[in-house]
Amino acid sequence: GAVPAPKDIVVILDVSGSMGLPVAQTTSSRLDLAKQAVDSILNILSDDDRVTVVPFSDSANDIAPFGSNMSCFNDRLGQATPYNIRQLRYLVDSLNDGGGTVYTSITKAYSIFSASPMLPGRDRVILFLSDGDPSDSQQSILFAQEVAAREFNYSITVLTYAMGTDLDATGTGTMTMMARQQYRSIQPGLTVAVGEFRQISNFQNLRASLSRFYSFFALEDTTSATVITMPYYDAFGLGVILTVAAPVYTTATFVASQLRGVVGVDITVTDLFGDISYFSDDEHQYAFMINTRGQAILHPLLNQPVDISTDPLFQDITLLETNEEFRTLVYSSMRNGMEGSAVFNATRFLVVGESQYEGTRRTTVLSSYHWKPVPGTSFVVCVVLNLDSALAVSRITPRPRPAAN
Repeated sequence: GAVPAPKDIVVILDVSGSMGLPVAQTTSSRLDLAKQAVDSILNILSDDDRVTVVPFSDSANDIAPFGSNMSCFNDRLGQATPYNIRQLRYLVDSLNDGGGTVYTSITKAYSIFSASPMLPGRDRVILFLSDGDPSDSQQSILFAQEVAAREFNYSITVLTYAMGTDLDATGTGTMTMMARQQYRSIQPGLTVAVGEFRQISNFQNLRASLSRFYSFFALEDTTSATVITMPYYDAFGLGVILTVAAPVYTTATFVASQLRGVVGVDITVTDLFGDISYFSDDEHQYAFMINTRGQAILHPLLNQPVDISTDPLFQDITLLETNEEFRTLVYSSMRNGMEGSAVFNATRFLVVGESQYEGTRRTTVLSSYHWKPVPGTSFVVCVVLNLDSALAVSRITPRPRPAAN
């Protein structure tokens, strides 16, 4: 296959005092170049990946200020959407150096995996970056890591990177055993995810080396399926678009074929899903679309694609469809990519008048929900009909689309 399968990734980044040292023949510090390397990792992730970053020195630290809108990344993985990646890049760029180099901070990564619901069909990976010998002993590091890794049956892959040449033989040996999960208490015959240790002597090669970490999984963990991204804002003025990409082989037969490249096309969300965006007969009758993670892609309560001028924010559909019947009858089925229908009384809140001070009124509408997955994608479309209205059984008329600029 050509496209690596989705991954859960925790980057453990050394921000100790030595990371503030200047790098020869550059105007950058070690931490500056490490930030660029992490930025490269974040840039190659897809929407299906989940990620967070843990800075460490004397201990594992939070990446985001407590109480901020990104503080959830301190304790669990977040989806690698364009908005989240942009925020993580900003947080990484804001890090400062100082303190010691405590390798047992790696256990924070396992805590994050524990707090993040496990999703099927993906690898879990820890990327550990440091430029100096650990402040703690090799024995204490490996013992702490072994205890944490045991919870996952040693299935989490660990890739360790020594930045520069300051590590002595004990330091590089420790990072090698961390990657290979060489613990004394491992029972013979137990399958362990064996990672890789790499020493990057030249800091200026750090960015390129880390951005290729996907190649570690390339031989056995790829897919030949077409990839469809989550919608994102196009910087060249096309509005909200998504990219469809697929591998190209030399023959029509997958077995023994040779990968030649990847072909992709950008499609505007308005062109692709316009009938969903602008379908409506009355204020109680509409269509919406989610993905199988439950995130709302299109919904009448969200801004229309033509009105968005930045990367869209994706929220759970249950924040927009708030009825308990929706949760029990519709939500799980849609998230599982299934087809179905349900009828129930749905509560609607309608704006009263044109002033924000006039409030809303609450009404109950007998609604019929009909949903079906879009073949070959992670999207599921739902049409909501108003059974209290004759329009629901007589006709379905899309609203006119806005004229192109």
